[in-house]
Amino acid sequence: MHAALGVERFCIVQATVYHTDHSLIFDALSRLPRDRVRAVAVIEEDVTDSELQRMHDAGSRGARFNFQKKFGLVPTFSAFHKMVERIHAMGWFAKVFVGPSELPDVAPELAKTQATIVLDHMCRLDFGLGVEQPMFKLLLEVMRRER
Repeated sequence: MHAALGVERFCIVQATVYHTDHSLIFDALSRLPRDRVRAVAVIEEDVTDSELQRMHDAGSRGARFNFQKKFGLVPTFSAFHKMVERIHAMGWFAKVFVGPSELPDVAPELAKTQATIVLDHMCRLDFGLGVEQPMFKLLLEVMRRER
């Protein structure tokens, strides 16, 4: 499909439903050209260094952190910072899935990390509410920060 569309490089993101079972991603990465594909994993605080290295060797270069309460995977901020510090040391980025109700609490925590942050799903904002809505202004403030 990628070849048919002319897509040369792409990233596979671990779906929330699979939690930390990366077997599907590992399988896909093993079948695809290493120079064209990367992955984003879902990790928890107890992930071992060897598992992180296994993910890295397979092609992972980011970890997804889900702050949307409805999924039941919300890390504490302490755990988030510990995990981000570990992945940052490996050259990975942090992919943060946060919605408008969580953004005010999560935004200050993002400023505390040295890692590159990717905001997943544009923070699930309702852009029909316009650019004057408080959460859009907060999103812009977060995006103006380095990293």
